[in-house]
Amino acid sequence: MSGSWQDHWETDAAQERERYASMSLDTLLSEVSAGRYGSYYQIWMSIAEHGDARRSGWILFGIIESAEDELHRYHCADALLQLLGTVQMAPADVSADHPQRESKLAELARAISYQAGPRPF
Repeated sequence: MSGSWQDHWETDAAQERERYASMSLDTLLSEVSAGRYGSYYQIWMSIAEHGDARRSGWILFGIIESAEDELHRYHCADALLQLLGTVQMAPADVSADHPQRESKLAELARAISYQAGPRPF
């Protein structure tokens, strides 16, 4: 195996990205709902590229507010914020553990409700 770890990471991430790019939004949302996020954080950008906050918003929010690994929450939050477009916060505001996280999650939930309707239970 030649090349640096970064070269391998980038090659593998590009392959993962291509695989997710060929999937429908419904398939991508089924994957993340089942906790299958991939290894290189590419699924989140594929979801964002579909541009559908109404269908994706509450599913992504559930992952962000969960106890999932912080890096997955971060990339998930980045995708959701791109979908919403109007929310002025950074992904770390809702994904990292800090004292203001709950208030930022509440703000994010209001933005999702505005675009996608109330949270289904």
